[in-house]
Amino acid sequence: MLTITSLRNRLEAIRAQELQKAMSRLRDLTLAQREAITSMTTAIINEILQQTTSELMHHTIDLDSHVYCCILRRLFGLDDILPPTRVSVRPYWTAGASRPPS
Repeated sequence: MLTITSLRNRLEAIRAQELQKAMSRLRDLTLAQREAITSMTTAIINEILQQTTSELMHHTIDLDSHVYCCILRRLFGLDDILPPTRVSVRPYWTAGASRPPS
């Protein structure tokens, strides 16, 4: 899925940038400590993506799967990475149902 790839790329870019800033302040770390921190940050990204990917894949069989992708792209600012598809997304409560609690 392009949305998942775009999200992984966005999160990896953030991880690498923040890791570089932190490592520049932590000059006294050993190579083993630096590798441990790098592994930890990669694991954090993978954990975030595992749940997200699982949910998106679960909803690919739903008729509204495009809604999940559109919301994810909007939440993480992925539209500037890959142009969005033209999808009309209307909240389910517009059909007369009560609005969900905030």
